[in-house]
Amino acid sequence: MTAADGGTVWTIKIKPGWTFHNGEPVTAQSYIDAWNKTAYGPNAWADNGELSDVVGYPALNPASGKPTTKVLSGLKALNATTIQVRLIHPHSQFRSS
Repeated sequence: MTAADGGTVWTIKIKPGWTFHNGEPVTAQSYIDAWNKTAYGPNAWADNGELSDVVGYPALNPASGKPTTKVLSGLKALNATTIQVRLIHPHSQFRSS
């Protein structure tokens, strides 16, 4: 995982060859799909707040009314194994290893 723009833009690389228990490949898009489902307020998933620093989170969790989207605008699959994450502000849980 590498950072740019003062810790607000992160590039995450998934190890090639990883698979889910059913044999399907783990991809950047599968991560993004899971994060979007978790962040989408109406799903009421327990870990929803863990994604509150990702750009686009407020649109999925408005203070009132319905969400205006179902996806975090701060997530992008750069290729099959690389995710770009844009944060609203730097966050301690995103750090280089």
